[in-house]
Parts: sequence; C-alpha cells; structure tokens
Amino acid sequence: MKLSFSKQDQNLSKSNINKLYKTGVRLHGSQLTIIWREGDSQTKNPIKVLISVPKKNIKKAVDRNYTKRVIRESFRANKLKIYSLLLKPLEIIIIYNKSTLPEFNKLKTELLHLLNLITLNETNT
Repeated sequence: MKLSFSKQDQNLSKSNINKLYKTGVRLHGSQLTIIWREGDSQTKNPIKVLISVPKKNIKKAVDRNYTKRVIRESFRANKLKIYSLLLKPLEIIIIYNKSTLPEFNKLKTELLHLLNLITLNETNT
C-alpha cells in the first residue's frame, strides 16, 4: 500500500457529502470536527476523506491551503495505522474549527485520537 493521499482517497460525490452532513455521526475535538458514516462495502479504498477549512475561521486562502496541507500530511503519514484500525469502509469529513494556524504534532495526535474514537464507535454499533 502506498503512503500517498490519492484521488481515490478523497473522491466523495456531492450526494455522499450531503448525506454525510445530514446523517453522519459528529465527533468534536479541540481543533477538529469529524463527521463520519459507513461507506459502501464495494469500494476499493477503505476510507474516503474530505478536508474542509472554513473561510469564516481562516480568512487568507494561503493559510487555508496550508492548514489543509498539514491535515493531509498528518493523515498520509499515519495511513497504515488508520487502515489497521478500520473494520468497515468509512466516509469522513474533517473540518478544522480554529482561527489560528495549526501545529503539526498537535493536529496529528488529535486526528489519531478522533479516528480511534470512530473505530470504538464502529465496534459498538
């Protein structure tokens, strides 16, 4: 398995995004909010991710793009760990909800913690 963040990992259709916002389970952290639901079992990739940094929180496009890049990199670096935790395919929206720029290490630990909580919720249902 490649440790990349390919188009197949981030390929969510508009209808799937709308379903996620309406019926997805929300987990809140100090910097991130994750909305998730189980995906189709027929897909090749076990996880599909959408990363969102609202313009309301971070005004400059340069800073929003930097924040998305940090989130993508923390996801990509821990891809094997994340995939080993999953039991079923998931669709996830990651929303950054702070107005300051993130620190990579804090963001990485929070992302892993929230994804661990998802797997705990997944096993309980």
